[in-house]
Amino acid sequence: MELRQLRYFAAVARKQSFGKAAAELRIAQPALSRQIALLESELGVRLFERHARGASPTKEAEFLLERVEFGLNYFEQTRRDLLAQQHRVYGPVVIGLQDASAEVLGPPLIEECRRAYPEVQIRIIGGLSPALREHLIRGEADMALLTETVEPEKLSIMRFSTAQLCLIGAPGSLADGKAPIRVAELAGLPMILAGLAHLGVRRVVEQAANRTRAAFDVVAEVDSIIVARKMVTRGLGYTIGLRRNAQAEIDRGLLAARPIRGLYLTLYLCRALMFAPSRAVHEVQRTLVRIAKDAWRDAD
Repeated sequence: MELRQLRYFAAVARKQSFGKAAAELRIAQPALSRQIALLESELGVRLFERHARGASPTKEAEFLLERVEFGLNYFEQTRRDLLAQQHRVYGPVVIGLQDASAEVLGPPLIEECRRAYPEVQIRIIGGLSPALREHLIRGEADMALLTETVEPEKLSIMRFSTAQLCLIGAPGSLADGKAPIRVAELAGLPMILAGLAHLGVRRVVEQAANRTRAAFDVVAEVDSIIVARKMVTRGLGYTIGLRRNAQAEIDRGLLAARPIRGLYLTLYLCRALMFAPSRAVHEVQRTLVRIAKDAWRDAD
């Protein structure tokens, strides 16, 4: 049994297709099929049932995949640790950021890491908190900023920041003011809600609205706060979010942000417990924390 065969097997099991796995591995499909056949012969079990739509893993393959993925991850981490012992900050680091955080933190993070750690390859993946959490659990991201900490026993969780939510609207509107506004005063406002219901900002806002019985006039619901802000600049209504994420538009006189009394959002920096972080992950995490403090100090 060779490490190469196990990598080939894992790729076929994940893709459930010899053709797609061969394309991902950049090898010829007959060569891939031959290696899987050799592995089946050595183990004495059938690993895949071929059909018109691809190849379905057998029960034996599902059992093997769990062990193989752990072994491959362990081997990869061992390789990273050996590099770390050479005092090199080296290798890929994948960070999950929701779009607003990526907009503010992504450019300075890439810039700083290119200067300080030229051998680190950073990849930023987007999405909402549930999707980013799944990327962590599957080992597809090294760290992520989450608004929810579901199943905390699987995550290393660090409180990253807590900031007051604001009513965001046009300059000269109800959103233009320094004194905090009460949730009850938002009733009847044309509102553009960003994010998923019952998660993140939406969860905080929904709970407050239920407590005060404030009914919004919801004119639109969008996944992205960036899209919501663009709709607000076109005069379509108000949205609720963090001032720091709208700071560029506020500085240009396109938006205003007014704090909402008692409404706060906490972000958590999370890693999956089953994957040991490399030295590069540690260094990039420290850099991300420092950049966020610098970028958000004045805005909050």
